[in-house]
Amino acid sequence: MLCAIAVSLAGQYLMLTREVPGSPIMDLGTSIVGVLVIIFSALAYKNIRAKRIAEHRRWAMRLFLVANSGWFFRIGLMLWLAIYQGPVGINFETFDGPFLTFLAYAQFLLPLAILQLYFVAQKSSRTSLVIGVASLIFVCALATLLAVAAATMMMWLPKM
Repeated sequence: MLCAIAVSLAGQYLMLTREVPGSPIMDLGTSIVGVLVIIFSALAYKNIRAKRIAEHRRWAMRLFLVANSGWFFRIGLMLWLAIYQGPVGINFETFDGPFLTFLAYAQFLLPLAILQLYFVAQKSSRTSLVIGVASLIFVCALATLLAVAAATMMMWLPKM
């Protein structure tokens, strides 16, 4: 948690003191991530100190997702580029555009929403809800696999 907080504070500092690519509305999304890391860390810590293990676990899982939002941004971008075979909704010269603005918020809101659905399904006795959420998580895992493969081919493997 301390590392996540330190990285978030450093990121906030850099965003305030340096010119970063993208639009101010995208910067706001990234700043929200930094604030959420600090809030979720505090709530996870508060609950573990109070020995509320189940509540701590939920906040720690939320923290894990927002702390990894940069990863979700990158794999979301690579999956988008692989699907559309080019920068649809993206201006790479200014690193702006409607898709990148969407992604600046989806990088943390989408994983948190899916996690919340998981928590609801976990407490539910409705089989259809449990199967639906499990299916959604499976589809997200497949999308992650495809996105990592796309990132590997587009960014990390040597060009042939």
